[in-house]
Amino acid sequence: MTSPRFFYLKPHTLDTAGFAYGSGQPSDDQDVEAHRVASGRWSELNVYSVALPLASVSRREVAREEAQGGLGTSDSNRCVLHVASSAGNFDFGYDKELLQDLAVETYAMRLCKGHFTLSTMPAEMRAIHEAAYSAFHARWWGALRSLEAIGDKIGVAAVEETGGVPVFDISSMQVAQVSAKHVLDFVFYHDENCRPPPSVKFGNSIFDDPAGQAPAAAATARVSSNPAVTTGADPLQDSDDDSDSSVEEAAVPSQTRASTKRGREGDLTDFGLQVRARPRLSDDEASSAQLLLDGVPGETGGKGQFRASRLQNTVHQAIVNGTYSYMSSRLFVEHVQAQIELLAFLPHPAVLKGFFAWEFGTRGLSLLHFGRIDATCRRQLLAKYDMCDFSSSNGLPRPVPAKSLDDILAALDVLALLVEEVYQPFVGGVIKAARKFFLLQKTFRCTTDEEELADLVFWIDERLEKVRTCVVLGSTARCSTIQDEFNVAHESFVQVQNIIHERRLGSLQASTATTSLPPRGRNKHEDSFSSRTGAAAERVPEFVLNALPIAQGRKLCMRYLSNQGCRSTGPRCTFAGRGHFRTQQLSATVRKFIESRYGGL
Repeated sequence: MTSPRFFYLKPHTLDTAGFAYGSGQPSDDQDVEAHRVASGRWSELNVYSVALPLASVSRREVAREEAQGGLGTSDSNRCVLHVASSAGNFDFGYDKELLQDLAVETYAMRLCKGHFTLSTMPAEMRAIHEAAYSAFHARWWGALRSLEAIGDKIGVAAVEETGGVPVFDISSMQVAQVSAKHVLDFVFYHDENCRPPPSVKFGNSIFDDPAGQAPAAAATARVSSNPAVTTGADPLQDSDDDSDSSVEEAAVPSQTRASTKRGREGDLTDFGLQVRARPRLSDDEASSAQLLLDGVPGETGGKGQFRASRLQNTVHQAIVNGTYSYMSSRLFVEHVQAQIELLAFLPHPAVLKGFFAWEFGTRGLSLLHFGRIDATCRRQLLAKYDMCDFSSSNGLPRPVPAKSLDDILAALDVLALLVEEVYQPFVGGVIKAARKFFLLQKTFRCTTDEEELADLVFWIDERLEKVRTCVVLGSTARCSTIQDEFNVAHESFVQVQNIIHERRLGSLQASTATTSLPPRGRNKHEDSFSSRTGAAAERVPEFVLNALPIAQGRKLCMRYLSNQGCRSTGPRCTFAGRGHFRTQQLSATVRKFIESRYGGL
C-alpha cells in the first residue's frame, strides 16, 4: 500500500475558513479522496473528506512534516532568520522546486501579479509561466503577442502592459527599469525575426527603451486641453480620453495619423506568420520613404484601383524589402510601373498585381509575363491594353510563347532585375538558381519545339510558386531548399524530361508508320513509271482541272481511269474534291494528260 500524499488546499475546500492540509491517495479515475488533516488551528475539528480532481491539487502537494505540523493554517506566518554573532556555518536549505527560472518575456508579463503566495503555489506558478511562454512563442499561426489573448488562452486574468520591470544589465552590472511593453515587443518582433508594425519602436538591445515607451515618458506625456498648446511628448497618449474632437485634430499631425492607419494592409500576426527581419533603413532612407507616403490618402476602393486582400498583403510584407515595405498595395504597383528603366517587359496592371503577392503558377502568373520585348512590340502592346486599369476586370494577358531557351533566359534576367530591387535576397536566390541552371542547359541543349519549352516554363512556374507556399506556411527559411530543385537529377525535372521524351517518341513512331506504308493501288510498273517521268512531283495544270467532268459535286479522279489506278477503291478518292465514276464524254485535253502522266487509259 502506497503512502498517502499531502496537499495544501485553499479556504473552503475542506470546509474551513482558511487554508488547510489534506491527505489522500489518487484513484484510477484521476480523483483523490482528500481527508482533512487535524493539525494547526484545525486540530480539534471533526473528520472531513471530499472528492477532488487530481489535476486541481497535484501542483499543491507538500511534505508530510509540513502538513502534520500545521504551519500554513495560522492566520499569519512570519519567518525571521536569526544569525548569531559567533562564527559558524549556517545551512539555509535549498529546494530547486521553489526556484522560478523565468525568461525575460515571461517575467515582463507578470501574470501572477497580485496573487498571494498561499493561493498560487510554486508548481502552479510554474505551470502558468510555461503555458504563457508556449503561447508567446508558438510556431506558425499560434504565436500571440497580446497579453489579453494569452490570458484568455491559459485561463488567467490579463495584466496591463503599463509600468516597468527591473531587469539586470550584466554589461553595466546595474539594474535598469525597462518598460514591460518594450520588453515584450523586443522579444516578440526582434528576437523572433518578425516585422514590427510601424507603431512599434525599439532599439538594438532590450535596454534601449525608446522615448515614448519608457514608464517615465508614458506617465508624463499628456495632450494639452488647449489646441494652441502642445507638448513634445507623443500626442496620441491620451487621445482616447479627450472628449473634444477638435483638440485631437489640432494636436495630432497628419503625418503621425497616416503612419498609424493601416487600412487593409493588416499586421502579419493576423495570419500568425513570423517572417525574417528585413534590413533596417537608415534615417535618411526612412525619411525618403516617408516622403513617398506623405499626402497619400487611404485606400478607399473604386473602379480601376487595386486593393490587396489580407493574405496578399501578408505574403507581400513577408518578401518585400526596404522602402517598398512602407507602401500600400496600390502605391506599390503604380510605383513599380513608373520605373521604366527596370521594365523590359510589359508592365500590365494584372501582371504587377500578381507580382505584388508572387502569384506564380496556379494563380495565373507566369515567367513569360516578364519576357523581354522590343520598342516596336512595346508600342503595339501599350496601344492594345489599358495600362491604368488596376481593377479585377482587367485580367492577365496571354504571354508570348517561348521560341527558344534564349527567351526563357531573357525572362529570368528581367525578373531577376526587378526582384533584386524590391524583394528580399531569399527570393532573388531562387531566380539566380533558375538562371544558372538554364545557362548550363543551353550549352548542350538547343530546342525550338514550343511544346517542350512550354513544359519547361510550367516547371519553372511551379518552382516559383513554392516561394509563396513557404511564405503562407510561415517558413521563409525553406525557400533556400527550392534552389536545390534546379538540378537535372531532381525528381520534378526528371518527370518533365520523361514527358518530353515520350512526346518525341510518339511523334517519331507516328512519322515512321506513315512513311513505311506503301500507297494503295501502286505497283512496280507505276513506281518505275513515276520515278522515270517524275510525274509525282508535278502539279496538274489549271486548264486540265477546268476540263475535268463533274458528278455529284466532285471532279473526276484521273488516276481512277488510268492504267496506274487510284490508291482508294471506294466511290470517293483520297484527294479532297475528287470522285470515282465513269463518263461517256472525256475531253481531249484530259485524255492526253492521262496518257502522258499516268500511262494511258
